[in-house]
Amino acid sequence: MGAQPCARTQNLGRYAKYSNRLNPIDNTEIPSDIYRRYNLKSNARGAIVLRAIAEGKTLNDAGKSIGVSGNRASQLLNRICRELDLPSEIADIRRHKEECIKKIEGLENSTLAELHPKIAENLARVLRLGKVEDLTPEYLSNLSASQLLTANLTLVAVAEAQEWLVKNGTSLKRRPPEGNVEMQAAQRAISTLDAFQFDTTFVRSQLQFLIDCDDD
Repeated sequence: MGAQPCARTQNLGRYAKYSNRLNPIDNTEIPSDIYRRYNLKSNARGAIVLRAIAEGKTLNDAGKSIGVSGNRASQLLNRICRELDLPSEIADIRRHKEECIKKIEGLENSTLAELHPKIAENLARVLRLGKVEDLTPEYLSNLSASQLLTANLTLVAVAEAQEWLVKNGTSLKRRPPEGNVEMQAAQRAISTLDAFQFDTTFVRSQLQFLIDCDDD
């Protein structure tokens, strides 16, 4: 039996031929939900690279703007150009600058691309949305941290959801923790801040007040 590809090779192969959604390792089709989640973030980054190239930047400079190498920026550029049916040659992109930029409007600032795909999927499930792409900060801001924890999201997922909302000018519904599960979640958050040498004196006293009230 031949050698099996390593996990990293399998992961790279899983998404390599996105245009026909086939896994080149075993020629099976990539599940549509995985393809969609991966492609959402990839296209947002590719759009940033495409604009940078259209405006005269090098691939290395375009890559630096999103924290990747010039080679990775080239891959993202080729992918987004295929997706949008645009020329991928740098000279052609610059020659058709206005057309290229018009096609990527909105993609660069896709707020959903900022969320971890699995967390986005879970949030869409909690909100009973038809598809992940329907998830918006406005929808999510109707829920509280308590509701997300009750729906079995982890504390890390709740924190990332709140961070995403704050970046987009809103927040989860604010309310104090109730019950053991929520109190423990608050305690863990405080302990994490304490481990990073933040002064948690005030929030600890707030939590203790809530605990004391709960015991009365």
